[in-house]
Amino acid sequence: MRNTAKKIPSWFPRDLIKPLLYLGGCSLLVTWLILTQSLHIYLQALWPWLPWNIFLAWLPLFFVLCVLWATHKNKCCLRLLTLPCWALFFFFYPNSPYMLTNLIHLNRFQFFSYGQFSADPATWFAFLVLITGVAAGCGVGSISLVMIERHIEQKHGVVWGCLLITMVSLSSGIAIWIGRILRFNSWDIVFRPFYLLRELIAQFDLNAFFLCILFAIMSAGTYLLFRAFFNKELMR
Repeated sequence: MRNTAKKIPSWFPRDLIKPLLYLGGCSLLVTWLILTQSLHIYLQALWPWLPWNIFLAWLPLFFVLCVLWATHKNKCCLRLLTLPCWALFFFFYPNSPYMLTNLIHLNRFQFFSYGQFSADPATWFAFLVLITGVAAGCGVGSISLVMIERHIEQKHGVVWGCLLITMVSLSSGIAIWIGRILRFNSWDIVFRPFYLLRELIAQFDLNAFFLCILFAIMSAGTYLLFRAFFNKELMR
């Protein structure tokens, strides 16, 4: 165990390795179950969007690790990488709390009929697969935000860390509204920016504003819930 610890870089938050391993295992298990179509009739409803969403939810962690690594090296050529990595983190992070909205796909399964809940094990198995995938995606995004919040607090103080969480939550709320309600994805910002902008201007109203605030609260609440869980686990 000690030899393994020595191989871990000093800039990597070692206290978060255990939850990352848990979430990584859950992500791989869900992806494997869906890819192999163990229960074809039930899990095909989750293909291909759930594995893809899980992959997108892991990307913010990659960019946060790039920021921590480049900052630790303290070389000008590497520190230039931090700005694009910061931008990519903000760009992809909303994919993590967005996972919660995937719970609407539970309506694809017949849980209740003729006054009784389903007694079909396959239906409830698909339910558990979806819940596990959503939890893994939200969890890994929260870990990436924990890492970057610590980084900011160490350099600039707690106030800047709180501002970071606020900014990320608000931008996530807007992004979730764009993705779930308007049905755009991350790549549309690059490939169809003007069309996306026109649609935002045309469809943003008071109702959209309240939805963005609700999604922002959902994003912040998800992060705070997972952070409280991580802290509890780390105290054991």
